[in-house]
Amino acid sequence: MRHRIFNVAARLFLKQGYHETSMREVAEAAGMGKSTLYDYFPSKEEILLYFVEQEMDATHQDAVQIAAMNLPVEEKLRRILGSLWVYLDENREMAVLIDRESSRLGERANQRIASRRENYRKILESVLRQGIQDGIFRSVNPTLAASALHSMMTMPWLEQGEHEDIIETADELIDLFLGGIKVH
Repeated sequence: MRHRIFNVAARLFLKQGYHETSMREVAEAAGMGKSTLYDYFPSKEEILLYFVEQEMDATHQDAVQIAAMNLPVEEKLRRILGSLWVYLDENREMAVLIDRESSRLGERANQRIASRRENYRKILESVLRQGIQDGIFRSVNPTLAASALHSMMTMPWLEQGEHEDIIETADELIDLFLGGIKVH
């Protein structure tokens, strides 16, 4: 039910704007009373946060699976980034809306997002540590490197045109990153 409500709300948010859409409109479009809607989502912020958490959980799960594969660390990083970008591209309109509105989310919501981002960053850090241990990467601070890579992962995507090849752009970004940490 939460997913169905979210889909209805997302269509309204994209059509009318997040701030211009009321909970009453979401309830009506979902075919339920406003009090029933509040049983599932106590606020519009929670509806938006639902998508963010679903998005982060999906990309996190992909990253965990890729990190566990028996692949060279460079390939793991490429696949993790590629997986994220494919997911974001498939959900482009909503991801852009979330990016635009995330600065307006409350402290509690931002803490929940920060916790998930930290978990994702730890996956990147583990892959980078593996590369350092294997002598593929220079001895860098893996926490700092993972934070830098994580920051780089979404910024160019948001500015990318729809005509650009996502995986090619992800590979180019990884090449730039790896150029700074690879042992030459």
